[in-house]
Amino acid sequence: MVKQKIIKVKVGEVYVNGKNESVFKTFWRKESKQGKVYYESREVAFPGEVEIKDKNKQPEVEIEDM
Repeated sequence: MVKQKIIKVKVGEVYVNGKNESVFKTFWRKESKQGKVYYESREVAFPGEVEIKDKNKQPEVEIEDM
């Protein structure tokens, strides 16, 4: 096994099973065709849907007869 230098950047925390867990982004060491060293990070994105309230819509108010 060969060791390789990486860069880890803390990007936030999440709350899982009753405790805070750190979230890191990892940058892997790469070498260009010219021999220069750089670090690269790849991201995976999972599309999803959320409901967003319309900010322009007036809230509905119900008036009861008394």
